[in-house]
Amino acid sequence: MPWIAFVIEADAAIEEADEAIEEAKTEEVEENGVVGPKQQSEIRAEDEAWDLYCEMAKEESKARSEKVATKEAEDKKKAAEEAEQKKAEKAEAARLKAAEQAEKKKAEEAGAAKEKAEKEAEKKRLEDGKAAKEKAEKEEDDRRRAEENEEERARIAAEGY
Repeated sequence: MPWIAFVIEADAAIEEADEAIEEAKTEEVEENGVVGPKQQSEIRAEDEAWDLYCEMAKEESKARSEKVATKEAEDKKKAAEEAEQKKAEKAEAARLKAAEQAEKKKAEEAGAAKEKAEKEAEKKRLEDGKAAKEKAEKEEDDRRRAEENEEERARIAAEGY
């Protein structure tokens, strides 16, 4: 017979013997109607053992409840900390995005200002070039007229003599 089967069978036999003893005690009390001092002390001992067992079970249950409550409180605290961290990360991301957008807008404005300045410089250069060309043409016209006038005077003077 395997060892485990023997142990199981022995445990079952012990339980049956304990039940038979209890049953005999109960029958004796029922038949005689009187509980002897030995039985009373056994009953008291069993009651005390049962009370002690119940007290231990209550303490164990209380300890488990406290452990569960502590765990729940820790979980809530951890969840709150995680939520706070996520909130802080989200705020930081929003701040960085806003700073990036402000920097981008500033760069765009600087680019637009540079482009505007370049266009104005080009326009001024063209205007200055046009003015210089007109001045050169006017000077050329004035010089030509002066030459024509000089030639006309020379011709009139030559005709007059």
